[in-house]
Amino acid sequence: MQVARELAETVGRVQDPLMRTEVTSKVAARLGVSGPDFTGLIPKARRPTVMEKPEARRVAPKPRHEIAMLCLLALRDAEAREFSAIPGMA
Repeated sequence: MQVARELAETVGRVQDPLMRTEVTSKVAARLGVSGPDFTGLIPKARRPTVMEKPEARRVAPKPRHEIAMLCLLALRDAEAREFSAIPGMA
């Protein structure tokens, strides 16, 4: 039962409902457990509340303007790309 619970927790992370149904039936068959019994072990997906931000939507803060311009220079200018402050590392 412990293995079934751990696998049910993993199956609960599958986002696509069709895929989750297929994985549930395959795992239940391999464990020798009935489909409805195994489905009962899968935790219900908790939807984020209005106040919570999903992990995928978190964005790093923008760099300061000077930093962004220096990055663009380093990417676009051939001489800047070849520059190395450490001798022998170019």
